[in-house]
Amino acid sequence: MKLFNLLKRQKSKFITKELISLSSLAQVPTLDYFKDNKQFLLLMNLKKQEYLEILIKEKVLTSNELKAKELHNRLDLIHRLIEQNTLGDELFEKVFFTEEDKVKALIKIRKFAIYQEKIKELEEEIVSRIIALKEILNRTFLNKRKRISIINEINNLTNIFVILMNQKETLRLCLNNYGLKCFDISKKRDNAQEQKLIIKRKEELNAYQKIAFGQIIQELNNLTDMAQVEIALEEYVYNYNWENSALRDEIIYACNNIEADIDNQVKDFDSLLIKIIALENKYKIFYEFGKNIINKEDLKRIYRVKFKYFTAWRYKDESPILIEPFVNEEMAKLEGETYEERIFELINALSNNGSFFGTIKWAFGENYFKVIRLLKMELQTDGKYDPKAILKNKYKLNLLIAFSYPVDTKIIKNIYKLIYVKRSDYPEVNFYEPEFTWQEDLPLETINELKVMQNQKKDIGLYLFWKKYSHEYILEEYAYYLPEGLNKIGNLMRFQSNDNRTSKHTIEINKFVETLRQNMAGKEVFLPKSLKNIIGDLFGETDIPGLYLNEGLEYFNIDYLPKANIKKIEISSTAKPLSLHFHYQNNGKLKEIHFRGFDRSSLYNNISQLGFFLNKFIKVTTLGTCDSEGKCKRLYELTTNKLIFDFYNKDYPIGIVLQKDECKREYSSKLSDQYLLIEKINDRIVERVERYQGKKRRKGKMPII
Repeated sequence: MKLFNLLKRQKSKFITKELISLSSLAQVPTLDYFKDNKQFLLLMNLKKQEYLEILIKEKVLTSNELKAKELHNRLDLIHRLIEQNTLGDELFEKVFFTEEDKVKALIKIRKFAIYQEKIKELEEEIVSRIIALKEILNRTFLNKRKRISIINEINNLTNIFVILMNQKETLRLCLNNYGLKCFDISKKRDNAQEQKLIIKRKEELNAYQKIAFGQIIQELNNLTDMAQVEIALEEYVYNYNWENSALRDEIIYACNNIEADIDNQVKDFDSLLIKIIALENKYKIFYEFGKNIINKEDLKRIYRVKFKYFTAWRYKDESPILIEPFVNEEMAKLEGETYEERIFELINALSNNGSFFGTIKWAFGENYFKVIRLLKMELQTDGKYDPKAILKNKYKLNLLIAFSYPVDTKIIKNIYKLIYVKRSDYPEVNFYEPEFTWQEDLPLETINELKVMQNQKKDIGLYLFWKKYSHEYILEEYAYYLPEGLNKIGNLMRFQSNDNRTSKHTIEINKFVETLRQNMAGKEVFLPKSLKNIIGDLFGETDIPGLYLNEGLEYFNIDYLPKANIKKIEISSTAKPLSLHFHYQNNGKLKEIHFRGFDRSSLYNNISQLGFFLNKFIKVTTLGTCDSEGKCKRLYELTTNKLIFDFYNKDYPIGIVLQKDECKREYSSKLSDQYLLIEKINDRIVERVERYQGKKRRKGKMPII
């Protein structure tokens, strides 16, 4: 027994010397070093108790039970993530920094502080475990196998400690250097812009949290919170189950499915954007915080699908909705680059008869190549293609997309009508104010039409070609539409005594009015939906087969209508007659007056208002001679061939037509009373409405009037 005990003590001394030598090399602190550190002593005792429970429970101990491998993995994680935040980071390779760079730097400063704290925690963890195991080894009777396991664990931990100490100084210098660099980057700051970017980053990190963790694990109240979430995302990517993952295949599969849904115009089209953004955010996590598993090309594939979504034609009531510009300054750099590349691809395809070729060639025939040449000129800025300018310009973007995909040619035909621009952006255009007043936002067609009238044909070559060859504009041979965006036609003939217009201005106005009259001559004339008031004489003696007042028109001066060579006029339900008491002799050209939505108008069941309007079209003839008391027999009759009254209300007839013979009346009086004829016309309308309503009640169906 004595010999056995002696051999045992000698072996124990040998092991202790070996450990002391390794600990000395690594300078592992002893228990005495921490005798006044209650927090560390508590941690050490917890580890000691943990080991003792394992020793009681397990017959055979391995490194798995004693957990040195877990600490090594933690060390490896911290080391790799610090490298990821420093080596090759483009933020530190720049000379000039954006406000976004400064926000990134502010977050990184806080991340480095957190990593330093993690190193400190790991160091305390390793030291507390080494000391706890030494205490157990020195004070507890153990069998040979467990004793050897503990000695091996102490060696493992000491090895980890040696590695940590070797790296600690390097990591400290690295973190300090990059911390100083971040501090240098963020010294001069624009607080207003910074706050906007911080809010944007919060939104990104919250989206990332929901995808990675299924919920918001950390409320983002400050930059430190944001740094903690970034570290959590880095650890999420580091610990991701790569063995069972095929991220690139997932991207291809998801993108193909979404593209198919875009092409098929699925009913729930808006939900596709939610899917695209979720896909984008998922893979941005791996791109931003990952191991280069997701690269630029993978993200660009997603952005190309996103581009296709934004540039897909959608329809409302079977009419195409124009594409809105979808880029902004806050967009990720890679996303913007992808969109610009796509623009260049589409421009290059214009010369190579891309997928659009059949549709556009069908629309323009042999003039196709001239259209392409003019289109390319239209897309350029100062003679060059600027993809950013195209992406931000609604007109250029829609033009390019319309020529890039086989689509409904209505988009191409109506693009100038559908694109609205700011009037203030065209100082070179004369709007002939104040006689003509306009909305601030005008269709590009209106701008171009005014340029044509003013012989400003530079930069509108494509529009002029459009007008010449497009079927939509060929119809203008029979109809003329006053420029949309016009909301008032004022005093054109200088009736106001306080007029202070210069002779040059008067010449310009008269020339413009004359041009409009030439354009209207011999055509059906349609007033724009924007027009609210017509005060001046726009029509003169122009020969106009039909004039159509727009819904939304509030007042129009009827003094000029009897004198104008208008054969037919349609009065909208909103229009109210206005007279400035300059009456011209009726020339009898007007053959038909058509009241649209008569039941909604101010003229319905209002004899005074109806008379105020029709009075301009009543001819009075004296029959015979007047007696000694001044009584005369007169004939009151309309000069028009017929009046048509349309109704919107389903309880009224579809329309009532009064022929010229029904609209006359003889009356004897000292005074002329033309309103007697208006009363008769009104009675006729009421009579037919009542007859219709009576038949409808009896038969339950609508008769033909």
